[in-house]
Amino acid sequence: MKKYLTYLLWLACLFFSACEEDNCPPNALSYATFSFVNEKGEKVAYKDSLTVVGCTEFSALNTSRDTIINRQTNTSILSLPLSYGKQTIFLLHYMNIGKTDTLIIRHNSNPAITNIECGSMMFHRITQVETRASILDSLVIINPVVDNYEKENCKIYFTANRDN
Repeated sequence: MKKYLTYLLWLACLFFSACEEDNCPPNALSYATFSFVNEKGEKVAYKDSLTVVGCTEFSALNTSRDTIINRQTNTSILSLPLSYGKQTIFLLHYMNIGKTDTLIIRHNSNPAITNIECGSMMFHRITQVETRASILDSLVIINPVVDNYEKENCKIYFTANRDN
């Protein structure tokens, strides 16, 4: 009888530990998604070689620069991480024509925890966008919420008479 109860207890422990569900999201990273469009709002691809550098300013004397995309061609969508601070700057280097556009994204960052096993995620809300443009026309916020669901957040407008 004692052996039977031990076996039953062991089986019950095995059953309950196997019933744990994994409720972690499949993607714990959040990226801002930028689509390239023409003046009519139709998706376009930038054919030239494009390099994207992310800049984070910690202070006036301390700035970090990281290459996020290096010489990508035929680009129509950019998925870019935002910093945990209040502002992220992206430099879009059009390699073959030697021009650069600057995207300034101001945002609020909010940590999110779904459950203790999954760890934390950082979500953002874009509050303002600004450009210093060489070849792009404008930057418009479509959906300000940047979370781990991949959706369009901003449109980058190019005009048809520019060489892209």
